[in-house]
Amino acid sequence: MSDDLVDFLRARLDAIQRREEGQRSISGNLGFDWTQYGGDDDYVLIGKDERVPVDEFYERYGESAADPQVLADVDAKRRIVDGIADADPHGAHITGMFTAWDVLRLLALPFADHPDYQPEWRPS
Repeated sequence: MSDDLVDFLRARLDAIQRREEGQRSISGNLGFDWTQYGGDDDYVLIGKDERVPVDEFYERYGESAADPQVLADVDAKRRIVDGIADADPHGAHITGMFTAWDVLRLLALPFADHPDYQPEWRPS
């Protein structure tokens, strides 16, 4: 169970980090006119005739819009997971109240609706 829980947590944290790091925004004047169009064919029209896929446009001209607090939260949780998994594979007590695995179960709780979440991970 312990390896599955660690792998599950690492995968969720990786997904959050990737999603957050992928956030881009356009700020300020780019020096040209552009308009974003949605629908089945999302694109940005640059000037009057250059059509660019939305993802490519934001990658080319956008700036990171990642929330540093979200990235710091992910990093802190990853350090907890890694520290427990690497230092104590048997879940010995880290405080008088919780075992190391209790902490991992608590960290996994926000993901309880994920299909890979296992019911035995629910904290008691």
